[in-house]
Amino acid sequence: MKCTPIVPLLLLAAASAAPIANGPSELLLALNKGDHTLAIVDATTLQVLGKAASGPDPHEVVGSADGRLAYISNYTAGNGFANSLSVVDLTARKALHHLELAFGNPGFACPPNPIPHAGPHAAFGCFTNTNGIVISPRHGGVLFTANGGTHDVSVIDVAKTLANAPGAEIGRIPVGTGPWGIAVSPDGAWIATANRESARVDAEGNNVSIIDVDKAVAGAKDAEAARFIVGTNNPSAASRPFGVAFTPDGKTLLVSNFRANNLSFVDVGKAIAGELGAEVARLPLTTPDGRPSRPRGIAITPDGKYAAITGAPRGQPGSGVLWVVDIAQRKTIGRVSGVGNETYLLALLP
Repeated sequence: MKCTPIVPLLLLAAASAAPIANGPSELLLALNKGDHTLAIVDATTLQVLGKAASGPDPHEVVGSADGRLAYISNYTAGNGFANSLSVVDLTARKALHHLELAFGNPGFACPPNPIPHAGPHAAFGCFTNTNGIVISPRHGGVLFTANGGTHDVSVIDVAKTLANAPGAEIGRIPVGTGPWGIAVSPDGAWIATANRESARVDAEGNNVSIIDVDKAVAGAKDAEAARFIVGTNNPSAASRPFGVAFTPDGKTLLVSNFRANNLSFVDVGKAIAGELGAEVARLPLTTPDGRPSRPRGIAITPDGKYAAITGAPRGQPGSGVLWVVDIAQRKTIGRVSGVGNETYLLALLP
């Protein structure tokens, strides 16, 4: 299949990678899960400027709008940091402190000092096992994290986090089963989560949640504005939503469905209004050798015309696949093989 150029540079990684503006040049932030660090890379020269410590098993990273700070979610439950975020000073290239998220969730009793353990586990529910993390600029800056262990989203005050002050986590919003991917709308008003799988039992999800940022900050019980099935018409079938991404105009949400091997196109306005048919289209994704596509990461070009999707099952080196999708036409226009092994997330550099 012929691949249509989409101009921006794609950066792919098995760990999280994110571009961030920082003075006259851009930085690329890359998490190193094996050695528990954040690598700070000059995106022009591709030189590693330095490394900063994260918590154990860092999962995703997001940078502040001014390029001064980075916030990291720390994931695995077997190391005592399964409920933490790390704050990194990108100028000094050092970790400032960790923010401990609250144990447990409403309706689930946790012991005073829960013991870390791997999931899925019937006793899970104490550790947040935080996956994705995003920032909304509203209300002076609010962090949102997708908590796979507690089936909810944390609402975190950025100012209190920077001050290492108590009460930085100002709320929790219950969502679907084990949220993994998370995205913020371009205007900062909405948060979307891909509700992937349970950490307590061997069960996968099939829905997406959309959260009203203003209501979440206010502590409103109806902060989850919408929850709807994607990737399948069967409420009992698992589609395992993996990644979510808003188009630049905020009108469309793309969802990669790992188990269903397809890409959902969601009309955000319809979803928020509670209308039927918010998932307006599904695009099957295929691999060159006929294996399941298992789509994961999503990156959308700044002009909103194209999306790049990573996927393919775990296998040998070079077994990964990247699809290029025309968003308006809702069709695959390019496919690249040999991009890696179990490629997860990706970022675009202009």
